[in-house]
Amino acid sequence: MRIANAQRANAPGSLADCWLFEGVLRRARGEYDLALQAYRNAQPLYEQANNPLGVARCIANCGLVYWTMGLYEEARLHYREAMPRFQQLGAEWDVAICTLNTAILLQQEGDFTGALELYQDALKRYEALGDREGVAFCLQNMADALIQARQYQEGARRAHRAVVLFEQAGNPAGAAFARQVKARALLSQNRPHEAYQTLLAARTGAQSNPLRAIALAYLEGAAQAELKRDAEARRAFRNCLQQIQQLDSLRDAPPEEVGLYLSQFREMVASIVGFYGRRGDWHGAFEACQRGKGNALRLAWQAPQTYAELRPAEQQRLNALRTRYENALAQQSRAKTPTDERRLRRETERHLSAWRTYQRELAARYPRLRWRQPEPLRPEQLPLDNETLIVEYALAPDWLTLVWARRRGGRVQLGGATQRVSEETLRSVIRGLLNDLEREAPLETVHRDARQLYDWLIRLLEAQLTGVRRIIICPDGDLHATPWAVLRDSRGQYLLERVAIGSSPSASAWAAVEGTPTS
Repeated sequence: MRIANAQRANAPGSLADCWLFEGVLRRARGEYDLALQAYRNAQPLYEQANNPLGVARCIANCGLVYWTMGLYEEARLHYREAMPRFQQLGAEWDVAICTLNTAILLQQEGDFTGALELYQDALKRYEALGDREGVAFCLQNMADALIQARQYQEGARRAHRAVVLFEQAGNPAGAAFARQVKARALLSQNRPHEAYQTLLAARTGAQSNPLRAIALAYLEGAAQAELKRDAEARRAFRNCLQQIQQLDSLRDAPPEEVGLYLSQFREMVASIVGFYGRRGDWHGAFEACQRGKGNALRLAWQAPQTYAELRPAEQQRLNALRTRYENALAQQSRAKTPTDERRLRRETERHLSAWRTYQRELAARYPRLRWRQPEPLRPEQLPLDNETLIVEYALAPDWLTLVWARRRGGRVQLGGATQRVSEETLRSVIRGLLNDLEREAPLETVHRDARQLYDWLIRLLEAQLTGVRRIIICPDGDLHATPWAVLRDSRGQYLLERVAIGSSPSASAWAAVEGTPTS
């Protein structure tokens, strides 16, 4: 209605404002293509109305939409285009926001050095503007980047400054989150008592936000575990997993941060599984996998589980989009140079965006097809036979945990193992093996990485492989890219030569597909 009125009045500036507002609403509703079109409709109208600030904001808002879609390179290009326009117009607030957003994008891509430089630039701009909360937000993000770069002491110092500024600005929720960041830094410095006291002070401000409450429960558990208070740690971890399970959606998160929260959930769950595993509590570890891994997937996926009602053309298009994304992802994992990796990542992001957009269209058209997380099962409820072994993997930053279940003599047995190996190391070896296979490297080179991955991922299961004809693997994180079939033992035998291999997001998800669980 507002757009129609502006058109009738022949007022390009008012019409541009209407399109800009529609773009904001479309992005908030997840209608990204329509949001981009709205901003593109607004830009020439702002040019016609001689409003260069409106033009620059259209460009920046397009960058925000691309960020929300996970197309980080496209987002940075738009911010880079908008930045000099804002600077030329003296729009210091917009310059500060563009600088800060670009820093967050670089941090999400792992460029901590570049991110910290831009955070410092944004910090100075917010200080010049007298924006205390803007300064605090910059400090909080700097602290997070410093922690990821393993500069824990400086990270704790920056987070503490953010806490003080948020409190001075009367923002208790901001102060609570900054305290969580500070607690992470203190835990990384082996200062669990100080971390726990910091978290106690964060409770009031965090409880109003379900996402912050989940992180708080996890950090309290981690602090209690370091303090050797296992009963308290278990209570906190159960609380964390229960909150993840009860979370309906990620509506409370800014759209561009959804991927970050999902990554954090996955890491929390893996760390909780590792906590139980290092104590030999395999029932606790198995339960954590069922309550955590599948629910994180549920929040990420928001996609149909079954497609019985789809028309053949819809099913064909959906399958084609998924295949294009999977092929692009496989090519990206085999990139040989940083330039190739950036180019292939952009290609993967485009295909992923197209696949997700079509999934959302189908979910809106067929509401009954939305993906639902199966109820978490107990080991004895799994439809296992005597020749099937199911293995849950949980990959934390510095620990790998595996939990296995199999049926013997009418009873389901449960066990597992943990080992200290970094996620970064595993990622590097997996990529190396995939590159070797892609370029048809000498067998000696292929076998070296295949044997190393076998030692990490399968060797601890050797005793359970006897009498097994099928192994169901429930991977985690970067393990989803593992070429399991070519893993090779010390006798020179490939895993696929010994057992048939299947995969599933979790044991409960596998059971839902395999058949009705037993009582």
